[in-house]
Amino acid sequence: MAHQSLHATDIASPKIAIIGGGLTGLFTATLLERAFTQNQTQEQNRSHNQDKPSSPHIIVFEKSRSVGRLATRYRTDSHTGKNWQWAFGAQFFTAKTNSFQQFITPWLDTGLLQPWRAQVIDLTPATATETSDATQSPDRQKKEQWNTTQARYISTPKMTSWGRTLAEELTHTTIKFRWCSKKYAGIRRSHN
Repeated sequence: MAHQSLHATDIASPKIAIIGGGLTGLFTATLLERAFTQNQTQEQNRSHNQDKPSSPHIIVFEKSRSVGRLATRYRTDSHTGKNWQWAFGAQFFTAKTNSFQQFITPWLDTGLLQPWRAQVIDLTPATATETSDATQSPDRQKKEQWNTTQARYISTPKMTSWGRTLAEELTHTTIKFRWCSKKYAGIRRSHN
């Protein structure tokens, strides 16, 4: 029987689909790319082979016009002509595990992610009194005092900024948008 090598000379490129370009989808693509790069380096060191294995082909399918939106809505006030933005998604996030704390450290160091020190209040609208036409000031009561043992973080300048940065840092990923095609540095984009 002829001797056959147990090592394949041509490693097939894995194909991976991720549904959704929100933070979870982008985290998944980021972690897959990191795992592949680490595995690739270990394989090259073990085999002393200079041939580079094929890169994974990761596709993120996103229904919106951009990534990391967190359900943001933009509206223009018809009376004032001013644009308003509402973020209906997460207002902050926490990092409760050591692995997630390590994951976010590079972006904390750059200032893209920052601790959120919100002042939360209950605001009761003012009403006109029966004896006067004057309206009283609204009632403001401090709602809660968040403890300092569990930090809350936000992305700056907007909550979408982190998602867009994650997308820009991907190197083996294509993001397919339903609505339009956007270009980010280092990432292939396509439109269906």
